[in-house]
Amino acid sequence: MIRRKYIRQTVSQLLKDYGINEAPVDVTALAEKMGIKVLPTEADDSLSGFLFRGEGAQQPVIGVNSAHHERRQRFTIAHELGHYVLHGSEKIHYDDKSRGFQVHLRSPISGEGSDRLEIEANAFAAELLMPASFLEKDLQDVVYLDVIDTDPVLDELVDRYQVSKRSLTLRLSH
Repeated sequence: MIRRKYIRQTVSQLLKDYGINEAPVDVTALAEKMGIKVLPTEADDSLSGFLFRGEGAQQPVIGVNSAHHERRQRFTIAHELGHYVLHGSEKIHYDDKSRGFQVHLRSPISGEGSDRLEIEANAFAAELLMPASFLEKDLQDVVYLDVIDTDPVLDELVDRYQVSKRSLTLRLSH
């Protein structure tokens, strides 16, 4: 079961704790304030990013494919932050789409399927980049929004939140 309410509450508290109250959310700065190093890395196109949770005194690291579009990188960082916040038992999380697998080194107790983990990390990323409370405020005066065709309001929101049109339309549909 996907913990959508928990994710929304967790992100809301995170934004409050770090004084973030408007879009776009600077996910790199947020990660660094949380003590996580963000490392842009040249990689094969199939690798979006990874999370390495440091042992002992080692600093946690989020790696992000520097060849990907800036907005894709923002989503990847937010996604890996989701794994960091939501899935604390993971030591390493590696997203490589071409090989059809993710590496999860977790405790035996957390042997749940990775699909749920990925869905939760994506939900966390969407909530962090496009918080419901921010969208509600931005859309309070909008009577109609055409998320299929080109709509100037949709284009404005895409620019304000620095996300892809696909991410925004998916977010608005949930």
